[in-house]
Amino acid sequence: MSALSASSNELTAEEIAFANAFNKNRPSLAGFASCLTLEELRVVRDGFYIGMAAEICKDEYDFVKVDIITNFGVGASVGTDNGFQRTVEAGRKSEKWDLLVEAVKTKALLVGTDLERDVWERLEKGRLEWLNAASHAHQIKLTLRSAVEDDSGTEGDVSDATMVWMYALALNIPSLSAVADKWANKVEMEDRTRPLLGYKADKWDPRTEEWRAVDLGVQEAAEMGGMDDIKAAWEI
Repeated sequence: MSALSASSNELTAEEIAFANAFNKNRPSLAGFASCLTLEELRVVRDGFYIGMAAEICKDEYDFVKVDIITNFGVGASVGTDNGFQRTVEAGRKSEKWDLLVEAVKTKALLVGTDLERDVWERLEKGRLEWLNAASHAHQIKLTLRSAVEDDSGTEGDVSDATMVWMYALALNIPSLSAVADKWANKVEMEDRTRPLLGYKADKWDPRTEEWRAVDLGVQEAAEMGGMDDIKAAWEI
């Protein structure tokens, strides 16, 4: 997400208020990185809307707030792991929920930001694509890690294994399909869906342009999916 700054003298009062609200609610929005399902992602999104409304749409927020604080489930979940989710669920049940969401979106559009298109769809798509790719590449990652650990692999062995795993990730990321195909051809892969079949170690050269495209593409996808470091994803 690009940074929103409220320090420029060229910003209007509305833009400053929106930027301040957005930055204040970054922590809740960042929760997308721990989501494992679409429903969990939508909880984060709606929690973000509630937080934004509290700052820039106070009339709509006050209506919904009453329904939140009088909801028994919310009170019972205070201090628990599902407190945030219960708050969002209570807010959604409010008769004024749709008005709150539309008010936040309207305020965003007035300062040139489409929250659904420019922010949320990007986060949601990135997270779901990463989860899908990681799931499909998980078994080969376990196989590769086990082989390296069993053979007391060197740093070079780990690097080679990581390359195969990253290719498997690229294979399952729609935007990297063409990049994965080029790499499969480059290393003379017998079956693009089974990179270890007929594996030719000497062909897997990380210095080539074809690999650079895979490497950068997967790292970008990992970042879009909420991962701080592709190396950390290898250890999960």
